[in-house]
Amino acid sequence: MRIYFLVLILLCLYGCQHTVDSIDESTVLNKLYERHEQWQGVPYQLGGMSQQGIDCSGFVALTFAEMFDLNLPRTTHLQSQIKGQIPLDMIQAGDLLFFKIPQQKKYYHVGIYLEAGLFLHASTLKGVMISDLKTDYWQHSFWQATRVLD
Repeated sequence: MRIYFLVLILLCLYGCQHTVDSIDESTVLNKLYERHEQWQGVPYQLGGMSQQGIDCSGFVALTFAEMFDLNLPRTTHLQSQIKGQIPLDMIQAGDLLFFKIPQQKKYYHVGIYLEAGLFLHASTLKGVMISDLKTDYWQHSFWQATRVLD
């Protein structure tokens, strides 16, 4: 009888953990494009956390909390330390992309990978937008990628 309860508890725990793990890439992609439609053009504001103004790490944290029920740290620095790095040729929808901006040695930027080299982020110049990782600027600034959705 004890084994039955132990198995039941383990199944319940696995089921609770499996909610984020079971999201397939097409679902992630659809949610991220939906997020873009809702937030496109919202201006950049350092420390902002609303549609009046938002910064890159706030946009990432808010997106994952609201779209995937996953709480991420608030800052780019802490977000970059969540899990181990993954190679750029292995990225998929929902992975976090981190950049070191060459003009500012201590400034980091984060975005969310979509597909085909595109990523969603809060740009300091144009607000929430989709950019192409394949441009020279983003290729030279790329630092690392991290997977937070398994």
